[in-house]
Amino acid sequence: MDASYRIRNVEALPSPALVFYEDKIRRNIARIGERLGGFSRLRPHIKTHKCREILRLQMAAGIIRVKCAIPKEVRLAAETGVRDILLAYPIVGPLAAQAAALQREYPQIELLVLADHRDQVTWLAGACRAAGVEVGVLIDVNSGMNRTGVEAGDRAVALVEHVHAAKGLRFAGLHSYGSPPASGAPEAREAVYRGALQTVVDTRRALERKGIAVPRVVAGNSIDFLLA
Repeated sequence: MDASYRIRNVEALPSPALVFYEDKIRRNIARIGERLGGFSRLRPHIKTHKCREILRLQMAAGIIRVKCAIPKEVRLAAETGVRDILLAYPIVGPLAAQAAALQREYPQIELLVLADHRDQVTWLAGACRAAGVEVGVLIDVNSGMNRTGVEAGDRAVALVEHVHAAKGLRFAGLHSYGSPPASGAPEAREAVYRGALQTVVDTRRALERKGIAVPRVVAGNSIDFLLA
């Protein structure tokens, strides 16, 4: 066992217990910042820890925006002081009203949500109008994961135009959950990842040719992070 994981007073801990190694967390945060030349473009997903203390370590290092999976995580981030928060889960059912309520409860944050279907846009727009708020929408583009996302190209562009026409919403950019898993040598996997990410780049360019500005692109997962 790596001696750095040993706990000197382990007999004092209840079992089971959740243990964080602060020095290792700080080191990992610093390493990511070194890879990226800072944190200005990083949006970590806090579903990996769901912890206020770790979020504070990230913020102290210079991280100013996060990604969340559920409304409770949005609330945690807002109450900890994050101002740029992406709720990265398809807006279905009561989640539209919950998202609008979060923006109303925390007017100091810029809340962003995802959409990959016209119905989601309609539900969210109605909820936002009822709550008297405006929420930013990122169009989720399917880059090959085939999990969520609208087809890249014309369908994605049409959905962006639908968001533009919906009162209570603003088009805030594009999103991709990342590339599909790939096997083989590193150079072969890189080609797959680049091809997947290119679908988002192409969609952005198609929008810009129509005169539609794309404020941000959120992309990348564990396997293609450095390429993204």
